[in-house]
Amino acid sequence: MALIIPKNNAEEKTLDATLKIYFDANDWVANEVLIDKLSSALDNLGIEEEKKEPQSYTKKTQVLAYYGFIIWEDETNAKSRRKITDLGKRFYKAKLSKDSSGIIEILIESLNTCTFGRNVTGCNSDSDLEPPNIFLKSALLLDGLNLNEFAYILQKMEFDNAELADAIFDVSLNRKMGQQVSPNAQAAKWKDPKPILALGNWGLFSVEKKDGLNRYYLNKYVIENYSRELMALRTKNTETLRFVMNNIDDGFMEYTDKNHQVIYYGAPGTGKSNTIKQEVDDKGLPCERTTFHPDSDYSTFVGAYKPTTVKEPVMTVIGTKATPVENPDGTPRIENKIVYEFVPQAFLKAYTGAWKNQSKPFYLIIEEINRGNCAQIFGDLFQLLDRNDKTGRSDYPISPDEDVQKFLLTDKKYGFAVLTDEQIEAIPEDVRKGELMILPENLHIWATMNTSDQSLFPIDSAFKRRWDWQYMPITDGKKGWKIEANGKRYDWWQFLQKINDRIGTTTNSEDKKLGYYFCKAKASIIDAETFVGKVLFYIWNDVYKDFAEEAGDLFLDVDGTVLSFSKFYTVGEDGKAKVVEDKVERFLSNLGVVAENETIDVERTDNNGMTDND
Repeated sequence: MALIIPKNNAEEKTLDATLKIYFDANDWVANEVLIDKLSSALDNLGIEEEKKEPQSYTKKTQVLAYYGFIIWEDETNAKSRRKITDLGKRFYKAKLSKDSSGIIEILIESLNTCTFGRNVTGCNSDSDLEPPNIFLKSALLLDGLNLNEFAYILQKMEFDNAELADAIFDVSLNRKMGQQVSPNAQAAKWKDPKPILALGNWGLFSVEKKDGLNRYYLNKYVIENYSRELMALRTKNTETLRFVMNNIDDGFMEYTDKNHQVIYYGAPGTGKSNTIKQEVDDKGLPCERTTFHPDSDYSTFVGAYKPTTVKEPVMTVIGTKATPVENPDGTPRIENKIVYEFVPQAFLKAYTGAWKNQSKPFYLIIEEINRGNCAQIFGDLFQLLDRNDKTGRSDYPISPDEDVQKFLLTDKKYGFAVLTDEQIEAIPEDVRKGELMILPENLHIWATMNTSDQSLFPIDSAFKRRWDWQYMPITDGKKGWKIEANGKRYDWWQFLQKINDRIGTTTNSEDKKLGYYFCKAKASIIDAETFVGKVLFYIWNDVYKDFAEEAGDLFLDVDGTVLSFSKFYTVGEDGKAKVVEDKVERFLSNLGVVAENETIDVERTDNNGMTDND
C-alpha cells in the first residue's frame, strides 16, 4: 500500500467554506447536512455551478482533517459525522481576521502535533513518513524545493530506506552538477501533494520558476521566526523529537541537522577549505584543525606521551633532608628538566571540547584526508564514526587505552578533571570517567580531499560509507581576476574554461582540472611569475606529463618545436630565473585565450551594413 497523500481539493476558498460550516455549527455535522450546505456555499462563491456527486463534498473535508482542524466521529466511515476542533476554531478565526502571523503559528502547532503517515484519518497509508514535515525541512535545507525533488526524496526514504539527509544530499549534488533528479513511476504520484501546497496558500511558502520548474521557497517570516521549530519536526511518525529546544544557544539549530561526517571533494581550487571556513571560522564556531600526511598516525591524531621541558628547583641532600640550592643572590636555582607527559592532539581536543559544551556545534576539521593512511590514523576510533540517526551519538562505543583514560580523568585543561556542575550532569558518567568513548551529537568531523592528488593511501569502502560526500564543482568565482603577461591582461575564468575543456578531452577525467581558486591573485592580478610557477608547472608536470602526445598544439612554440617548461624561464643578470613572458603569451594564444586589449580578427556588421573597419 505504501505512502498515500490525499489528492482531494485543497483550494483555499473551498477549504474556507468547508471549515465555516463546521465553525458555525460548533457541533457534530451530519454528512448529508455538509453536502447541502457546501454545495450551496460553493455555488454562491461561483466555484461550482452544478451539484456534484455526494462523495465530492465528503472528500473536501480530508485536508482539514489531515491538519487536525476537524475530527471524524467514526474514522472508518467516510460518511461519518464530523465537527471542528479547538485548533480548527482558532485557525478559522485567524483566517477571518486575516491574522497572517497567527495563521502561521497555528500551522506550526498543527505540524508538531498531527500525524501524517500511518493511520491518518481518510488515508489508507501504512507508511511512517510525514510528508508535510519532510517537504518543509527539505525546502529549508535546500533553499527551495520543486515537486520532482520532493517526490524523489520520498522515493529514497520510502523505497530505499534512506534518511532525509542522504536524500537531500542526492538532490544537492545533482543541482551542483546542473542536473535534475527524477522520481520513478511509483513515486511520481507524489508530485501532486495538494495538502502540502495548501500550506503555501496559507502563507508558509511562495513559488518561483527555477530551471523551468516551480520551486517552493519558505517565506522569510517563517525562516526568521520558525526555523528551529521546523528543524525539530519529525520526518517519521516513529521518531521521538531529535532536537531539545531548551537551553540551546542561537545558531545551534542551524548546524545540528548538518551531516556529522562530511568530506568535501573536487578538483584543486574549487573552494573546499574556503567553504568550511565560511561555515565554521567566519561564524566563530569552535573547532580543532589538523592536516593528514604520509607520516600521520594514531598518536599525531589522538595524542601520545612526548618529552616536554619543565622548570624545577635544583635540590641538594644535606643529611637526610632535600634542600633547594640558591643562587648567589639568594633566589632558588632553577633548571630545565625533560619529562614525559601525555599531549592531546586534534581529535582529543575536539572530543572533550564538544562534550564540555554541548549547547554549541564543535568541529574537527581534517585537511587533505586522503594524504594519510586513514585506517592507521583512526585505529579503533573508526568504530565511533557510526552515528545514531536519532541521537547523533556513536552507536558503538569503544574503551580507550590506559593513557587516554588517565588523561581524561586528570588533565585540567583539555580533560574532564575540572568540570562545572552543569557539565557533570550533561556528560554520561562512563564517558566522564574515561571508561567509554562516544562521539557527542554536536561533534562534526569535516574533511577536504583533492581528487587530483596522487594519494599514497586510498580510502577503503568501509571508511567511505561512514562519510557523506559533498562534491565541489568548478564554478566562476566572479572575482574578476586577470592574468597579466607581456603587457597584456587575460580573463582568468576564460582561461580556466578553455584549459579545463582541453584537460577533460585529453584525460577523460574531472580530477585534473583546475578550480577558480587554484592560485590566488594579488589585487585581482595573477602575474606571469605566479602563473608559470603554479599553473603552468601543474599543467605540464601533473597533467600532460602522461599525455604528451595528446597535448597537440597546446605546447607548440613559434618555431614549431615543443614549448617545454624550461622555455618559460631564462636566467637574469642577477643569475636568478626569470619568466619569459613571450612564452606565456604564446601558450595562452595556443589555448585560444584572447587578451582584453586585443580584438578578434572577425568583421562584425552593424544594422546599416557597415563593418567595424568602415
